[in-house]
Amino acid sequence: MEVCGKEIRTRGSLIRIAFLDGEGYQFLDDPEVALGALRESGARIDLFTFIQSLSDTSPKYDYPMEWDNMAALRVRVMTTG
Repeated sequence: MEVCGKEIRTRGSLIRIAFLDGEGYQFLDDPEVALGALRESGARIDLFTFIQSLSDTSPKYDYPMEWDNMAALRVRVMTTG
């Protein structure tokens, strides 16, 4: 299913969990819009998970959350000439 231009996947049968395809590399611009679209889709989703952009170091949204560790390295390509 596609919501807000992002592919949404689901897993589970008793509890249906929806998440962004490519979570960790894909981020939502506005979770409220995505939640509204998921509600209107009619799909049975019990839990929707998403992560903030790596550059956001403090909670940006007022949703229940869990901290997680993620290692990231900024890479810059240097050109000569």
